[in-house]
Amino acid sequence: MSFSQETDFTDCTLRNLKKYKTLSPKDLRKLYELLGSCEKVALENLLRNYEREECGEVYFYSFCWEDVVCENDTWHCKSCKTCRESSEWHCKSLNTCTYGLTLSCVECGKKSPYI
Repeated sequence: MSFSQETDFTDCTLRNLKKYKTLSPKDLRKLYELLGSCEKVALENLLRNYEREECGEVYFYSFCWEDVVCENDTWHCKSCKTCRESSEWHCKSLNTCTYGLTLSCVECGKKSPYI
């Protein structure tokens, strides 16, 4: 795979390139069932955002959680270098993720950027 193809990877895959490079062709062909569907998708297609045509939901493989996740429910925090639930946001003051998109940071009180 060329560098230009790697730039299409999800943030989680880019953060875990060492793990990606250890995957065998067999690993890349392994099928994963998408949540809430009967559709199975090869891992190699989940290293980039994979959109289900029927509903438009986007899925990707989370190396952090070792599972397929829905982009509506999960995101990869570049600062914390880990996947997080969609109900969390990154507090720059503390340099950590905190719960509650509409809540202030529980540690420092900084307002969420989503308020």
